[in-house]
Amino acid sequence: MKAKFVILLIFFPLIASAQKVWTIEQCIDYAKQENVIIRRAETQAEISKISHQQSKENFLPNLNANASQNFSFGRSLTEENIYESNNVFNTNIGVSAGLTLFKGLQMINEVHQTDFNFQAALMDVKKQQDDICLQIMTCYLQILYNKEAVKVAESKLELTKLQAKQTEALVDAGKKPKGELSEANALVAQDEVSLLDAKTTLETSYLTLTQLLYLENEEVKNFDVSDDVSFMMTDVLNKSVPEIYDVALEFLPSIKGEELRIKSQEYSVKMAKGAYSPQLSFGASYGNGYFYTQGGENLSFADQFAKNNNFGLNFSLNIPIFDRMSTPNAVKRNKLTLNQQSDQLETAKNNLRKEIQNAYVNAYMAQQKINLAEANLKASEEAFNYQSEKYEAGAATLYELNESKNRYTSAKLSQVQAKYNYLFRTRILSYYNGELKF
Repeated sequence: MKAKFVILLIFFPLIASAQKVWTIEQCIDYAKQENVIIRRAETQAEISKISHQQSKENFLPNLNANASQNFSFGRSLTEENIYESNNVFNTNIGVSAGLTLFKGLQMINEVHQTDFNFQAALMDVKKQQDDICLQIMTCYLQILYNKEAVKVAESKLELTKLQAKQTEALVDAGKKPKGELSEANALVAQDEVSLLDAKTTLETSYLTLTQLLYLENEEVKNFDVSDDVSFMMTDVLNKSVPEIYDVALEFLPSIKGEELRIKSQEYSVKMAKGAYSPQLSFGASYGNGYFYTQGGENLSFADQFAKNNNFGLNFSLNIPIFDRMSTPNAVKRNKLTLNQQSDQLETAKNNLRKEIQNAYVNAYMAQQKINLAEANLKASEEAFNYQSEKYEAGAATLYELNESKNRYTSAKLSQVQAKYNYLFRTRILSYYNGELKF
């Protein structure tokens, strides 16, 4: 006995930690970190951030260093202006720098454009996070509903088994024919199949959520969700569709992202127009060298390095005259893209309005269905109890009892479905109203 107790103490922590129960908040936080779609959007945002940083760094001057070593063999011109066979070696080094002084405001406009692109990319990340979180919420609530459906199926099976025992007792007492006992046993087998179907549906919903979370096989085996989800009424239905729509326009990532892309495209048009302007740049250079002629008189390296210095400054002005219509066509293309982006924003707003309208109707109908489902459940339960009493008294057939039981079970499922449907629909509407944050 003592050995068994020691073994239990050793393995109890492993058993206790085998099953991990996830809350909906844990599922959402985990998905934000591990979901591939979200990570891809975050990577794209980082790329946009680098592009914005580069647009600001383009204002810095460039700096380059160069060095060369030349070898010349054969006849060459000497200081006496005659050709002789000499070998000449020379080393050259230099440094150059360049700075763009004016480029038709293209560089400034590029900074604004890339900034809006970066902000739009951040909105894309938030949109992907919200979409994934809404999917997780849907799957999570589906699991809770399927759990309740399994409980209802188990309860129905227990009732059917109890009816089968009652039928057996009535058959033994001679109050019911033996055929009804066979029918009662068939109903038990039928409800066992229904219970198995409900459990299969539950397992499938578990699998859907774990796939969305990208869990490993071992984590999938030990996965479960917490049943502790607050079910509370909300006043979001007291607001009108236009009120919810106006709120959604102010914060919804899909809308804000399109607005930012319009601003970005406006600066793209300005950048294209900047190509009409002249471009002014400034450059500076420094060079030095060492020359050596084989067989001739050569100054030392230090003397040559001191004497061979050369410095240079230059300004370059480029005035565009004709570029084969490249700039006018670029301006036209960017303007057309701007129009497309504006149309895309209007499409997104229209889709949002439709989504809110549908969500509002669904939430309202779900609220109404809760009251009806509860009333139906109460009436079905009373009818089933009455039918059970009649069956025990021999005044009702097994078929009538089973039909009443099926209506009662269906009413229980409808009540559970109405509850979770209301919870889901109102949370969707609350999301559009800015009350549900992920």
